Amino acid sequence: MADRVRAAMLGAGQWAGVLAAASSGCGALELRWCWARDPDKLQGFAARHRLQARGDLESLLADPALDAVVIALPNSEHGRFAELAARRGKHVFIEKPIAGTLAEGLGVAAIERRHGVHVAVGHCARFLGGNRAIRRMIDAGELGQLTQIEAVFGNSRGLRLQPTDWRWYQAGAPGGPLSQIGIHQFDVLEALGGPIRAVSARCAHHSPLPSEVDDQWMVIVEFVDGKLGSLAVNWTSPGRYSVRATGMLGSVVHEIDQTLWSDASRLHENASLRLERAGAGSAGCTEHAVEPGNMFTEELDHFAGVVLGRHANAITADAACRALAAVEASIESARRRGAAIELDAVIRSARLAAEARPESPSGLTP
Repeated sequence: MADRVRAAMLGAGQWAGVLAAASSGCGALELRWCWARDPDKLQGFAARHRLQARGDLESLLADPALDAVVIALPNSEHGRFAELAARRGKHVFIEKPIAGTLAEGLGVAAIERRHGVHVAVGHCARFLGGNRAIRRMIDAGELGQLTQIEAVFGNSRGLRLQPTDWRWYQAGAPGGPLSQIGIHQFDVLEALGGPIRAVSARCAHHSPLPSEVDDQWMVIVEFVDGKLGSLAVNWTSPGRYSVRATGMLGSVVHEIDQTLWSDASRLHENASLRLERAGAGSAGCTEHAVEPGNMFTEELDHFAGVVLGRHANAITADAACRALAAVEASIESARRRGAAIELDAVIRSARLAAEARPESPSGLTP
């Protein structure tokens, strides 16, 4: 392998396009090829992103010039295609969530150990400039002992859903916004606050459309060290995204214009980062500039750096499984009207289910 990771995109949908566009700014990852089932979509995607279309997946994965794949396929197919690539020694980047279910996600995490490849999952919110700044403030002791973290993520997708959209259905998008956008915030909560012990959740359906999924969630988070956090997520509001971390010496809040989420290079434009020191009143508030960047470009470059041995992996399969465990625990909690559900119990149950699953087939028939 040279000083860049040569990669192929598996998928030609909307989010594959977002990642392909972001890859043009990468320094360590070079996206060269693309594959998709639909020949017409494949050719159009290749032309738009100046990639080489490869209609034969088997020959693509057998190509010695290929180092890694970027998987942007339906959630239920993540594990299968990760296995196919890993068996041929290719490193794997998967768009979040790691899989459609936690049991499948644990199977993906095992691929890394079984085949000796690197697996990274696209929990891009860790790379937001404001979230990185919060992490630095925590590490520098500016907030004192951390006591609480609050996360919010909302948009209006639930008001636009149609029965032709896989997000309409509970099987495709469990918990609606919880599994599709809230999962980002579960990952951020653990990145900033440490391991989550348990969650207690309630949900509601507020959209006038009769989709299967609930579109509003409130989740109380209990961390292993005893502090509390919260997650508010919905599909029935204008775009919202914020993270507030509070400690004994102060509080810091990061907000962005969520409507720019897919245009990540602009997210710093309307973003704010405000440090509020305890007891200082409004005069003690300090506004900090949010550094520009592109979280999609940065997550892909981070993955490539892991493959090249330049740094440790911050977006691991294991971390992605914990974020998905928090989603599944929240859904179970809501089913039990807010009962506290421990993540370790959910993970143990999913691991038993994963061990009972037959090994993925070795064939490459898509």
